[in-house]
Amino acid sequence: MPVHEIPGLRSRTLSIRGERITTFPIPDFPAQWFLALDFDARVSADARPAGFSTDGDRARAERRLAQWARHPLYLREPDAFHRRLAADGLDMQSVLPLLGENAASLAARIGSLPDDLSQTASLLCREPDRTAMDRAERVIAAVATDPTSNAALRLVLPFLAHALQSLEQGLSPLLAKAPFQVEAASMLWARRLPSLLTPLFLRTLALEVNIARMKGALCGETPEARFSDFVNQLCQPERRHAFFCEYCVLARQVNRSLAHWVDFGIEVFSRLSEDWPEICRMFFPVKSPGALLAMEGSAGDGHRHGRSVLKLVFDGGEKLIYKPRSLSLDDHFQSLLVWFNDRLGDAPGLPPFRTLRVLDRGNWGWCEFIETRSCASQDEVQRFFLRQGGFLGLLYALQAIDFHSENLIACGEHPVLVDLEALFHPDDLDLSTGETHREPATKAWLTSVLRLGLLPERQDSSEDVAGFDISGLGDRSGQVMAEPVPVINRIGTDEMHVAYERLALETQNSIPVIDGVRVEAAHYLAQILTGFEKMYRLILRYREELLAGPMSAFAKDPIRFISVPTLAYDRILKTSFHPDYLRDAAERERIVDRVWRHPRPEAGLEQVFRAEKTDLLEGDIPFFWTRADSRDLRDSCGRVIPEILSESGYVLARQRLLQMGEADMERQVWAIRASFATIQLGHGEGSWPGHAAMADEMEPATDDLLGLARAVGDRVLQLAYKDNDYAGWLGVNLIRDREWRVMPVSFDLYNGLGGIALFLAHLGRLTGEPSYTGMARAAAHSIRRQFEARHGFEDPLPVGVYGGLSGPIYAFTHLAHLWNEPEWLDRAESYVPMLAKHVKADRGFDMLDGSSGCIMGLLTLYRAKPSTPILDMARVCGNHLLAHAQRPEAAPTGLFWHNRIPATAPLTGFSHGVAGISTALVSLGRTTGEARFLDAGLAALEYERSTFAADEGNWPDYRDFGENSEENSPDRPAAIRHFMTTWCHGAPGIGMSRVMLRGFLDDPVLDDEIDAAVRTTLRNGFGLNHSLCHGDLGNLDLLEAALTGSERVDVLAKLGTMVANSIRRDGWLTGIPLGIESPGLLTGIAGIGYGLLRLLDPECVPSVLMLEDPGRRMTGQSSRQSCMSWRKRTVQGEKVQ
Repeated sequence: MPVHEIPGLRSRTLSIRGERITTFPIPDFPAQWFLALDFDARVSADARPAGFSTDGDRARAERRLAQWARHPLYLREPDAFHRRLAADGLDMQSVLPLLGENAASLAARIGSLPDDLSQTASLLCREPDRTAMDRAERVIAAVATDPTSNAALRLVLPFLAHALQSLEQGLSPLLAKAPFQVEAASMLWARRLPSLLTPLFLRTLALEVNIARMKGALCGETPEARFSDFVNQLCQPERRHAFFCEYCVLARQVNRSLAHWVDFGIEVFSRLSEDWPEICRMFFPVKSPGALLAMEGSAGDGHRHGRSVLKLVFDGGEKLIYKPRSLSLDDHFQSLLVWFNDRLGDAPGLPPFRTLRVLDRGNWGWCEFIETRSCASQDEVQRFFLRQGGFLGLLYALQAIDFHSENLIACGEHPVLVDLEALFHPDDLDLSTGETHREPATKAWLTSVLRLGLLPERQDSSEDVAGFDISGLGDRSGQVMAEPVPVINRIGTDEMHVAYERLALETQNSIPVIDGVRVEAAHYLAQILTGFEKMYRLILRYREELLAGPMSAFAKDPIRFISVPTLAYDRILKTSFHPDYLRDAAERERIVDRVWRHPRPEAGLEQVFRAEKTDLLEGDIPFFWTRADSRDLRDSCGRVIPEILSESGYVLARQRLLQMGEADMERQVWAIRASFATIQLGHGEGSWPGHAAMADEMEPATDDLLGLARAVGDRVLQLAYKDNDYAGWLGVNLIRDREWRVMPVSFDLYNGLGGIALFLAHLGRLTGEPSYTGMARAAAHSIRRQFEARHGFEDPLPVGVYGGLSGPIYAFTHLAHLWNEPEWLDRAESYVPMLAKHVKADRGFDMLDGSSGCIMGLLTLYRAKPSTPILDMARVCGNHLLAHAQRPEAAPTGLFWHNRIPATAPLTGFSHGVAGISTALVSLGRTTGEARFLDAGLAALEYERSTFAADEGNWPDYRDFGENSEENSPDRPAAIRHFMTTWCHGAPGIGMSRVMLRGFLDDPVLDDEIDAAVRTTLRNGFGLNHSLCHGDLGNLDLLEAALTGSERVDVLAKLGTMVANSIRRDGWLTGIPLGIESPGLLTGIAGIGYGLLRLLDPECVPSVLMLEDPGRRMTGQSSRQSCMSWRKRTVQGEKVQ
């Protein structure tokens, strides 16, 4: 509701300087102020409300309870909400009166306001101290440089006047020792006020000024003038009191923030005065830095009652950093760098590290300010990245995290780490979920160099925008946040309003600059790897000495514990300042209560959640810390949460040092290389492997093919992370057909556990080697555990057969056949009911992630184990596709689908386009006998046929490639449109779809299309890489399926020989940027191994690219000899009957 006169507010009028103003006696606080009471205070009061005063109270309570229960955790596990209430001694019935209680009832029940809230109300009611008010107005005039901050500070004038008085009273005793005057000091500190207070008000001011504008209550000819009039009206004492009485939660927060501002200011100036002689000796030994001119720092990312890092600027140009925490960790790290510098003779080529001057004062400290400098030469750039590689090795050994771009400064040829609070970080408690159990590959990721934050990694992606990279070695230039955030447009006018925009990320100073151009770290990967390996081996050489000496100095150092990203906390905090949540603390606390993230928190985890909530309600980013050798966690107030960590960071770092060796270094080198592969987006320009056929290709023997496949299998086993009956892998995965991520593989078929299990299971069957079959079983068990843990999530998941929930159904159907174990069919069938809600949310529609792929996975299971529920779910998918089909505007026939991949026209192709969708609908129509699915499939086929470019013998790839998107629009001539010749996009995959359709349709055009696809694939489809998705082995599947007779034998023998020999010569060329080795099926080495098995015997190893059924073409013989005999005969040119 808009600001209005509060009933029961008794006022009196005074005349000050000829102006009549209204004030309020202290005892007459309106009842609305009690709505600012924290919910905990309402719950813990001696008496609780017995019922509802009005029907409106009941309705309000029921609405709030329903909103509270919509937390994703409670939607996923409803009993968790009951346990959450029980943690406060409540249940569904007793909480309702508390949620609906009105102000009058609350005031009568509680009786009196707590001290800080009483002070908040009284500052608005009492007679103003005109001297203090005049002083505050002068400060506002000096520091508020824009209309909105001016409005915010004028609105809080009574609070600000009181805070300034308190600040200056606290600073007065420091005058004798301080290098500053109190007038200058308080003014310097006041410059933090706009960034501290204005964000709290913006959305509420936007709401109120729009209400006033729509009511015609503003005067002025321009939007700016009307806003000025709005502020003048709002700053009248009676209106100000009415505003804050309505937004009482905001008033309390403003007063709290100013109190913290005062305490922090006095603390900083007191410490500066106390430490000044030692500061001058350490940092300014030659001459005094002069007068203090500025104190700069973020006011919006504060911890522990608004404390934050500050940069002090002096009139001589010198700068100094203040940190409101112990710097013993930083100090010991500088000593460690000196220790390593003294031993660099044993690491020739690794240049020495620059150290920082640090003054640790126990609970706070001072350190040298590092200026950003450009590099003067390429030699300096190369030395920068050699050192950065060295830091990767050292920080990895020290169990470090959080070295993103803001914590690293490029100072010429020196990378300087400027925030070391997260060394020796415990990694076994995830505050984002409360979980300590993790999958084997997840544990591996968390204990790898990837965790440091230095290596490129995309985060927080959305359907519309690729994830952004804030790593220490990433370049933030030109990046935007993936999710829109609320911003205020038309600030300072009566048209100011909230809009949701993706904000650009600020460019940081972590990357070297030469000749005014920021260099790309990827171009110096060789130097990074060299530096890493040299430091790694140096650590190994001096491991015992390191453990006995320099490491022990860190044991008692305080370290920050970081598990939940600051961005996640910040989103909750900003949301909580929406005006809807500022009238009643019960509303705001419902938002902040989102920190409760675990369905069954132990006592220690419950303490963590309560500490997070307390910090957020104070306006702080939650803060936790521990000592390097401790298992206890401490919150921002120092309260101990005992032994919540299973092991201390110090012990974990020592264990890591003892476990380091050549095998581990190889894994970490892979992780570094893989992280740089993720810089590239999708299949666009970049560093891709390739190969050329040699003139003297020799046909491989059958045993050679099997040997090549076994080599892949052995490598997959070597890359596995095993934990009892479960297994996992780290891989480089393609997300949304657009961005690459280094991550633990999921349960999917594309690059996850499903595809790896299929390869190993087939290899185990063909070789009789139990290690392959055993690992396949471990992968299958992990699929089951992951799938059953994720399916209940409220957020929709992909349902496609390659990248989604139907992948395990397809994989288990095959494993049941391979192992002759029908229980895997039962498990697959049990997953079918879980698909419904995710199909409903599907907007991918395609084979990879959408309902088309889900149809194919379900039909595979249905043919192996016919049942009505399976076919009914396939119908649900088909109906979903029909409901979202679209027709071309200019043609009466044809169907297509728009999915979430940016494109200039509806996509063609098998993986994401109409080829896959039409194949699924025709298959469903033929299986069910329902003409509507068949007709839709045929209409989709008609659309794709209309896009065929005869000159290219191919179908265009309409994905939006940014700068080239106009060139790829459908009305452009074929010569300048984009084409791919792979399974995922282009002729090979479309040709495979036509082969599949030929089994259902009597359509001679299909033969023509298959012929065109084969010709184009033979012409353009080889020499790319060896992958299934967009490489040679995938394209061979089309030729194996489409060709017949001696032509088939000859072509497969020739091209298979070329691929096999390239593997021997070039190694495995994966379908990943830089050719990075990854274990997955469609783009990784498991797929290369699977393709080799298909070359060995396509009759025994079904095509996953064409989603063949298990054993469709097998004779039932299971001996290795019978499975290999076909290949032997075809290599010799014999006719196969």
